[in-house]
Amino acid sequence: MDHSAISYKFFLLRCIALLATVALCAFIGVKADKGERADSTGESYAPVFADSDKSAESDLAAGSYPWIGFGKADNVFCGADTSERVVALTFDDGPHPRYTDAILDILKEYGVKATFFAVGENAELYKEQLKRIADEGHEIGNHTYSHASLKKISPERMKIELTRTAEAVKKITGRMPTVFRPPEGCCNKTVVDCANQIGYTTVLWTVDPRDWSCPPSERVSENILGNVKGGAVILCHDYISAGKSPTPEALRKVIPQLLKEGYSFVTVSELLRAE
Repeated sequence: MDHSAISYKFFLLRCIALLATVALCAFIGVKADKGERADSTGESYAPVFADSDKSAESDLAAGSYPWIGFGKADNVFCGADTSERVVALTFDDGPHPRYTDAILDILKEYGVKATFFAVGENAELYKEQLKRIADEGHEIGNHTYSHASLKKISPERMKIELTRTAEAVKKITGRMPTVFRPPEGCCNKTVVDCANQIGYTTVLWTVDPRDWSCPPSERVSENILGNVKGGAVILCHDYISAGKSPTPEALRKVIPQLLKEGYSFVTVSELLRAE
């Protein structure tokens, strides 16, 4: 028996196995970078719709729908029932220097206010951007500490997620958030009750231009302008992990057009008071 030949074949098999492992890890990493981002548990997530609300798919086609998430719950704010031309522009997943500053520059240019639902981890990493949000008069909401998938964690862990974010925001800006948006719009009675117990109003949206999927900016602006009405809550993002965000460019079309049509921009808390 040629032992040297056997050893060589064994060596080749080990090399092939190692290369396959490296390739698999690289593939998973690229997949995560392309928007199937991972939460603190390493689990990938992407926006999903309620199985119990079959109308969500048709509503999505129109770019505006009343519910996203898992099941329905009372005490959730999705927009104000008002005839006044007021809208709340909101941003999720930041702060982040890649887009938050550019969005703040645009808001400042047009003199409008917005609500930023901050992820606690990002708030601690990018204190300068978070402080600027507060200093320029915008509202800061709670978007959990790690963008956790709330349908899969206990109420106890959810409270920790919200508390850690609130403490980070308070330490950096001197303000405590009072509004909360669940990541992915994952919202059921357990989530809402948990948020209510620690003093939060749970906020979703009425218009979603799906800017997180990086469509052309024209599609984002057309989606918003075609679906907005008085009392609307517009969902956008000031952090997108992969691709070029269309949001800043779209805002340069949306904001002046809505101002021209007589709309005013308010924070979510201000819109709540308009109910």
